[in-house]
Amino acid sequence: MYYINVHYFGFAEEPWLVGCHGDCWVNNLMFKYDDRNVPEDVTLLDLQLYREACPTTDLLYFTFSSLTYETRKKYETQLLRIYYQRYLRVCNSLKGTQMPGFTFQRLQRRYRAAKWFGVFLALPVLSIILSSPETAVDMDTMDKEENGNIADMFETIITDGSKNNDLFKDRFGGLLKELYEDGVI
Repeated sequence: MYYINVHYFGFAEEPWLVGCHGDCWVNNLMFKYDDRNVPEDVTLLDLQLYREACPTTDLLYFTFSSLTYETRKKYETQLLRIYYQRYLRVCNSLKGTQMPGFTFQRLQRRYRAAKWFGVFLALPVLSIILSSPETAVDMDTMDKEENGNIADMFETIITDGSKNNDLFKDRFGGLLKELYEDGVI
């Protein structure tokens, strides 16, 4: 079992809890395009893992599972700013109270501090979505074979799904490079 030390990251002082999707990656998004083929709206699908959590969990899950290192490096600040501004607009439109201490600078800090957690979330997903049909793990039979042991199931996904998979190795290498460059590891 993994535990997050919320005091270490300052999460206890700012308990930012919002409704989070839980499986926020590009295949669970549906886009509406305008006449010029530019996205104008987006809807989240597949809400079976919805829960109350820190928004950085969904943000990191999405960016680490759905974007390349190069894209994250180039647009990370802009994407966080879009999220933050949208959050403020929703709070204002609903006449709701904003979360205490939720500033753009604190969002950036918390996002950076939780990047290691994003890798933990993205690793099994990346090995599944980037695997070739020849090396893909059969989730239906694996669940029965592993007798419900989630740790063994993730180990199988990660090791089998990443064998001889250059795309996975490039994406995971980008994650590690980013953590190193940002001083997280």
